[in-house]
Amino acid sequence: MSAEHFGLINLIAGERLVPELMQKELTGERLAEELKKLLDKKQNEAVQRRLKEATKRLGEGGASGRAAKVILRTVRSWKEKNESKE
Repeated sequence: MSAEHFGLINLIAGERLVPELMQKELTGERLAEELKKLLDKKQNEAVQRRLKEATKRLGEGGASGRAAKVILRTVRSWKEKNESKE
């Protein structure tokens, strides 16, 4: 499997929104460069805006609760079908 990005938010966005520094790329100098970029107000606002857009793709919260309700409905339906056969 091959992917351009490994960070979850970058995968969701389909582009590199936040730096992904791994192994030899993660040096003090490189980290300082990336942090300095975020201190620029315009760049920081652009990143924040793009992050919000990316998180909207996930939809609203509560996925676990919705999934549990679907499972419960399905189990109840199976139970009712089995009880009617008896």
